[in-house]
Amino acid sequence: MSTQKKKELTPEQKAECEKLNDIYEQKKSELGLTQASVSEKLGINQSAVNHYLKGTNALNANIASKFARLLNITVDQFSLRISNEIKQMADTLDQEKLNEITLLEKRPKNSVTIPLLDIYAAAAPTGIINVDYPEVIKEITIDQDQVLELLGRKTIQGINLINVPTDSMSPTINKGDVAFIDVTCRCYAGEGVYAFVDEYGELFIKRLQRVPNGGIKILSDNPKYAPLDFTQEELKRCYIMGKLVKALPLHMIDL
Repeated sequence: MSTQKKKELTPEQKAECEKLNDIYEQKKSELGLTQASVSEKLGINQSAVNHYLKGTNALNANIASKFARLLNITVDQFSLRISNEIKQMADTLDQEKLNEITLLEKRPKNSVTIPLLDIYAAAAPTGIINVDYPEVIKEITIDQDQVLELLGRKTIQGINLINVPTDSMSPTINKGDVAFIDVTCRCYAGEGVYAFVDEYGELFIKRLQRVPNGGIKILSDNPKYAPLDFTQEELKRCYIMGKLVKALPLHMIDL
């Protein structure tokens, strides 16, 4: 399997990135921002931040909105195209949906929001071939006092959501479940379930386990998927996006 060639940005897309970068450079001192802090706040890796600002990756409505909120600006200040896309999306929402959005913005002060990991941006160094991954839930807001109980840690720093699209980890994590992923874990850090992209750009959510000879076993909790064996060198050629720490089972029940 060969990696797909990255699509060239249009002149308009490159100009949008350039305008955003100019605004970032003007405001970063005032807002106390670095590419590292932007990476943490946006839930994408630092190289992806650089790729957006330098015009390697095209901006989309989702990431443009996040940058705009972070820089205290409006999207139309760097992209009329995306601003119009967002307005058109808003026009398709009925009043009930708009009310729901308003309620979401009025979150309690003692709450924290865990955003969805931008899986495509997170894998920017390699790209992804199997890109058709559903985004079931965009974010989860929880009471600050419940973070330790729910996640086993005191802070949500470095934690994102990821939608699980396959049944390879069933019954531990089922297709359609939402998992919490620690995106600060970018290398093998003991047995566990990791999200990673192989050298060919294919995304996996698998259990990694070190074996006595120093290699790594790639396991699916679902017995219908055969295990794989990687050497340390093969694992180094993969890009680990994070280690899953908790899973939130989702299944609909007719009432």
